[in-house]
Amino acid sequence: TAFFLTYQKETVEISYPVIGDFATRNATAAAALALAAGLSLAEVARGLSYAAPIGRMECIYSNNGARVFLDVAYEAEDLLGVLQSLRRVTSGKLSVVLGSVGGRAVHRRAPLGKTAAENADFVYFTADDPGSEPVKRITQDMVSEIEDASRYLCIPSRRKAILRAMEDLRAGDTLLVLGKARDETQLIMGAKEPFSDRKVVLEAARRM
Repeated sequence: TAFFLTYQKETVEISYPVIGDFATRNATAAAALALAAGLSLAEVARGLSYAAPIGRMECIYSNNGARVFLDVAYEAEDLLGVLQSLRRVTSGKLSVVLGSVGGRAVHRRAPLGKTAAENADFVYFTADDPGSEPVKRITQDMVSEIEDASRYLCIPSRRKAILRAMEDLRAGDTLLVLGKARDETQLIMGAKEPFSDRKVVLEAARRM
């Protein structure tokens, strides 16, 4: 994302390594705080060029025009903004790996699933932190308002869902892995088990 920032009659171009309108808003807010703290406009521009937030529209794989992003959007409205931003920079297929937490936020599931199916080309529904709730029940809730079953696949294992999505990735495609970008564990049946979306994506990438 590139934009111009003006402060005290001086203007610089900011090259911020995150796509999307929300990225510009976040970077502008960060710049305002930095300027108020006494940094120069040049220092702000230089800092923002390396300040990609972890797990927020973070591109962790790029090869032959295919890219994989991590994000943490939890609401349908946030997901819509992310998908619209990715659609503008995707020449091929836009896909999503998406789950929902168990035992709470049930009202979010159907809107998230519908938003994903309507704004991406394909969705891999899977586990997030299912806890003690069956993953099948969670995914059924998420697909309950999707009329076209050809637009999604339910894979209970999050690891298998990510690996399948990576296998399906082609030149020009974009894959968004959503929900656990900053986590290193997954809550299953009351136990936190080691799990990282980032590691699974990069493991799959090494095989490609």
